[in-house]
This record gives sequence, structure tokens and C-alpha cells, in this order.
Amino acid sequence: MMMRRSVNELREQGIYPPLKTPPAFAEQSKHLERAKTGDILRQKLQHRPDRQALVQHHILEDSTADPSLQERQRLLKKARLQDCLSNSLAHRPGPLELVEGNIL
Repeated sequence: MMMRRSVNELREQGIYPPLKTPPAFAEQSKHLERAKTGDILRQKLQHRPDRQALVQHHILEDSTADPSLQERQRLLKKARLQDCLSNSLAHRPGPLELVEGNIL
């Protein structure tokens, strides 16, 4: 009972109807609000971008692999990029070589 919210808090959050409104009016208002939310969701789902548009915007990856393997494929690609970068950095000339070549 100590954790129970007060009636005023419930009214402010829209869980409990306001004091001086008839219950039928509060119920109708709640029903209309749900219908409005449903209409908005339906409209957003109708205008939802297709898979190809999501791939073009780099939201989804263009992969033909099985969905259960896509995470491993992404991790493998990331590991290959790290190896390539490490290899490139290892072969990069040092500061002495850059001074000798009059670059620094």
C-alpha cells in the first residue's frame, strides 16, 4: 500500500478519469485516443520504407547469408578490417624515415 500512487497522480497520468467528468465521457475520450493512435500507426506502416531503401541508407546490411549467420558475418568483416588497418599501420614509415625523405 505504501507504493500505491495517489489519485491525483493517477489523474495526471490519464489512468484515472478527472473528478467532474462523467464516466461515459471519460471512456469515450479514452476510446477516441486509442483510435487516433491506431490510425497514426496504420498510416506510418503504410509509408514504411522497403528493404532496398533501408539498405541504401545503410540501416540494414545487404546480405544473402542466413539470418542466424549474419551477426558472425558482420563480426568477421569487422575483424578483417581491423587486420587490414593493423597491417597498414605496421608498414607505415616512422618519423625518422619521414625526416630523411624531407616530408617532416
